Amino acid sequence: MKSLGIGLIGTGFMGKAHALAFGAARAVMGDVPESHLAVLCDTPVEKAKQMADQFGFAKSTADWTSLISDPDVDIVSITTPNALHFEMAIAAIKAGKHVYCEKPLALTLDQAREMRDAARIAGVKTMVGYNYIKNPAFTHACRLIQGGEIGEIVHFRGWVDEDYQADPALPWTWRAKIADAGLGALGDMGCHLVSMAYGLAGPIDSLIADMQTVHTTRPLPDGTGRAKVENEDTASALVRFANGAQGSLSTSRSAWGRKNRLAWEVH
Repeated sequence: MKSLGIGLIGTGFMGKAHALAFGAARAVMGDVPESHLAVLCDTPVEKAKQMADQFGFAKSTADWTSLISDPDVDIVSITTPNALHFEMAIAAIKAGKHVYCEKPLALTLDQAREMRDAARIAGVKTMVGYNYIKNPAFTHACRLIQGGEIGEIVHFRGWVDEDYQADPALPWTWRAKIADAGLGALGDMGCHLVSMAYGLAGPIDSLIADMQTVHTTRPLPDGTGRAKVENEDTASALVRFANGAQGSLSTSRSAWGRKNRLAWEVH
């Protein structure tokens, strides 16, 4: 089997994580297909070159379309701001590339469904960045449940908290704008809870939920004023699973002192 070429779009927090993971995958995981770091894309072009050199990519570009069309790229990893996921993923799928897209997959359900359908038609492999469902504790719990060792599941409780937006003095970013980010804490972190709840207790049949914006405005980065925070800092939901089990989920990006505090219980 030929070595698979990795094309990475975006080098923010998750982009760096993807670059490190792809570079170390064979050494850490062992029996995985051989791959190589082919092309890295970011803007401006100087940053792309710097990051490509730092992480060991063979080529760099500031044009994501050229990355997708590059014949040496087999897998496109998308770690850009949320609003860009749809266009990039659709282009990669139509070019016959396999796609690893960070979550949230898209800004709307219709876009997500179009991405899914396009991938099925093209026959390419796709993955969304729900990395916690590969955690050993989670997979062990799944085995216990599927083996009947826990018994009937009647309740799921989960929460995930961060404090990266707890300080009201932190400047406004694209993450506060619905057109760029979509959801706030729910899209950034709460979706992980939903993916784990689904894996442990099954589909959610109904729910009642509430969201809150704690800091309604933030200072602009250039100090010229303030801008509105359009999405939520916290979100909570009471859910009913299709199997009759109850559940509660909560997430916050304004929880002082919490650094990716993720926990869940199954009863």
